[in-house]
Amino acid sequence: MKPWAPAVVLMLAAAGLAGYVAARSLGTKPEQNAHAQLVRKPHSTSASNAKVPSVAPLTSQQRSPLELHPLFIGSSRDIAVKAMFSVAGLPVHLAIPRLAASFLGRPYNAFSLDKVRAEVLKLDLTSFDCFLFVEQLLALANSNDINRFIEAVRDLRYEDGQVNYCSRFHYFTHWADNATREGLLLNLSSTVPYAVSRSVLLDYMSAHAIAYAPMHQKKNRDCITQKELSLVANQTYVPIHSISSVEGYLRSGDIFALVTDVQGLDVTHVGFLLKDPKGLNAIHAAPGRGVMISLDFTGYARSVPNVIGVALYRPLSREQRP
Repeated sequence: MKPWAPAVVLMLAAAGLAGYVAARSLGTKPEQNAHAQLVRKPHSTSASNAKVPSVAPLTSQQRSPLELHPLFIGSSRDIAVKAMFSVAGLPVHLAIPRLAASFLGRPYNAFSLDKVRAEVLKLDLTSFDCFLFVEQLLALANSNDINRFIEAVRDLRYEDGQVNYCSRFHYFTHWADNATREGLLLNLSSTVPYAVSRSVLLDYMSAHAIAYAPMHQKKNRDCITQKELSLVANQTYVPIHSISSVEGYLRSGDIFALVTDVQGLDVTHVGFLLKDPKGLNAIHAAPGRGVMISLDFTGYARSVPNVIGVALYRPLSREQRP
């Protein structure tokens, strides 16, 4: 199913959704955001003196020492090596803002993981949806060679590292729970004031199966439908009216997830926070805009339809893992 398919467009218009919907699979419409502005790509920064260990090049079909078959899109492998080199030796809270800034202006790419017939470990640093922007940058910030990057993406994206559609973490809350167990995230929402909790039955994908190309295959549709009979997200988040009250607890590189009241969904958009003396901003991959900075994060979050709050996570360096 293509992102421009009329059925999907009509469905999304009726739902009034913004950002990605249901996690890296469903087509989206551009965000309604008066505060968002695309900033120019900054001048490149000098690389750290620390050196990323060299490895033999991997083509898109070449097997890695991890017994994986990663599919690198375009020049993504070279981009990954350069990105890791540029942040080598930096703690993750400094590495992520630098990495994110280096991708400013990269295009948005809806349905990114669903544009191949069979599930494959796809690595694309040439374009992003919001979910993959967060996932791959977190993997880059915690990797020092190409094979570690491949492994990190696999372990973040798939339950037990099993590369198949049904094992993919399709909902952000479950992805974040897995990253937390892996020691790569801290759930900030449970530590800041004003936070509330809820449990949500996640069944958006099975209820809108026509919108997902892989769900046209019976084995995928049956598997996801069976999972979603009891699939629940236990979320802690800061209500939309309290976001400005917790800005002092946040720093650059923290992850935000916009919590939604759309039935069957947990969040509708994700990205990274940027903090400077003038306030709190966001850097994210936005539909129709690409990787961009939205000024005034609180105002931005309040402008996105159906958002009731924000879930917050802090990326951790490998050295900080429990």
